[in-house]
Amino acid sequence: MSAWKRASAIAAGMVMSVLILSGCTVYSLVPPKPVTIGGAYTIDPQIAWSKRTAGNIEYWTVDGETLDLLVFFAEVKDGHSLFSGKTADDEDFPIYRAGMRATDIQDLVVASYRKSGFEKVEPHNLRPAPFGSLQGFRFDLDFVDANGLERRGTVLGAASDAGLNLILFDGPRQHYFPKYEEAVERLMASVRGV
Repeated sequence: MSAWKRASAIAAGMVMSVLILSGCTVYSLVPPKPVTIGGAYTIDPQIAWSKRTAGNIEYWTVDGETLDLLVFFAEVKDGHSLFSGKTADDEDFPIYRAGMRATDIQDLVVASYRKSGFEKVEPHNLRPAPFGSLQGFRFDLDFVDANGLERRGTVLGAASDAGLNLILFDGPRQHYFPKYEEAVERLMASVRGV
């Protein structure tokens, strides 16, 4: 192969690599050691995860976001939505309001999931639960994703003067939710204030 053809092949390969990589989401490794979430609270991951950040939300996964997904919210402010980060001026998503009770926040999460395109979102087993030193709440979810796959979720949260903190975990109920359930339970039990 001539030098010109070899250089052209290398350049084409580099261009293809750039195009492929530009469409990929960037993940970073989260090793199993304490991590601070949004400057608001600390958790112990228990196992290694991959993480991506979108605004003030952290998305963690082991096998891929459609298989297992752990979502962290830190100090969501009064007048802001969960997933869109939009304010009350933009009524696309339901809005968090300071002073909401646990039942109201459960309704906010359910409405946010429905607005995100999930179907048959049903919460159950709302109960008090510690969130570090805060008295928080916990509830479970059953829902169906856009592909018709039945999923299970669990939510731990607490509101303070600084805002709403939430940890959500979900996965297909047949394999991936139970696969990581024990590690997530230990992670949720490890929450500490900063």
